[in-house]
Amino acid sequence: MVSAFDDPSYLVAASVSKSFQGTRVLENLDLEIARGEFVSLLGPSGCGKTTLLRMIAGLLAVDGGTITLGGKVISGLPPHRRNVGVVFQNYALFPHLTVRENIAFGLKARGGSTSEVEATVDRFLELIKLPDIAERYPSALSGGQQQRVAVARALAPRPDILLLDEPFSALDRKLREAMQIELKSLLRDLGITSVFVTHDQEEALVMSDRIAVMNAGVIEQFGAPRDIYRFPGSRFVLDFIGSSSQLAGTVLAETGGELTISVGGSEVRAAGHFVRGSPVTVALRPEDMSIHLPGSAPEGHNTVPVVLRDRIYVGARTQAHFTASQGESLAIDLSPDHAGRLDQGATYAAAWSPEKTLIFPGDRQ
Repeated sequence: MVSAFDDPSYLVAASVSKSFQGTRVLENLDLEIARGEFVSLLGPSGCGKTTLLRMIAGLLAVDGGTITLGGKVISGLPPHRRNVGVVFQNYALFPHLTVRENIAFGLKARGGSTSEVEATVDRFLELIKLPDIAERYPSALSGGQQQRVAVARALAPRPDILLLDEPFSALDRKLREAMQIELKSLLRDLGITSVFVTHDQEEALVMSDRIAVMNAGVIEQFGAPRDIYRFPGSRFVLDFIGSSSQLAGTVLAETGGELTISVGGSEVRAAGHFVRGSPVTVALRPEDMSIHLPGSAPEGHNTVPVVLRDRIYVGARTQAHFTASQGESLAIDLSPDHAGRLDQGATYAAAWSPEKTLIFPGDRQ
């Protein structure tokens, strides 16, 4: 588990299942989150991530299994007895209450004194950097301001855990990226345990201590963002996190954990354990490959011949698209100057280190 946190089993979902009208949405799911950790539930629509979040909040009943928070089973408790803060996708601010009154709502509901409520609200107005608009109503706020107020309202009563259901989805890209950094910093300063639902892989990579990649009601992989990206545990995770190029190959030999693989007439090396003759998929990240004139690739690198098809300029880099000998597409990140020196339709050598090669079982023909 995560040794950086004092309580690695603060939130525990054990063998949790959920069905809707006979359709299984979650299947014996297990998840442990540490106190103070920020975990993203990442996956495509329909994978069960929002269902899991709503069961933690108490908005949906658990069909099977248990959910424990701080050593206490909460899966049978109503929402108001769970001490859970929730930020919804549409923020759900009270339109008839001012910013100050929205933030104070949960505090007053718990019977806080007037002085305590005012002091806490003032503190959170400063934390979200909105003290000057405390008397405005939600209709007079921008999307980013509404998002901050919703977070402050959820955090003010000091919940044991904060749940966020795609809170940035309504914001434009630039504001969304700014809010990601602000929220991550705020939650870290407060030490709040957080579970964040998103289908945006970049958002999850930026904000999370760990990411649970979900698919069809199960967790495909759970780990730190770098490990999820660099060492995907399945083809699904590979395809969902980041971009990759994939080449079909056949294992020629395996010696001491090193594979020799035939890829369209070229031989490439990679770490792995597959029997001779096994079909495999050789996967590569676009930033891990380089492009060279035939015969001039760095010594010790894997190489395959490729033909330049087109180039896409995206600012600090250009993504060059090539076709390999078996017709597969390869996307390689290059500097704009390097890409500009390449001739469309010409043959080059795509090269990469064997250590950067990802190997997965292939499809049998």
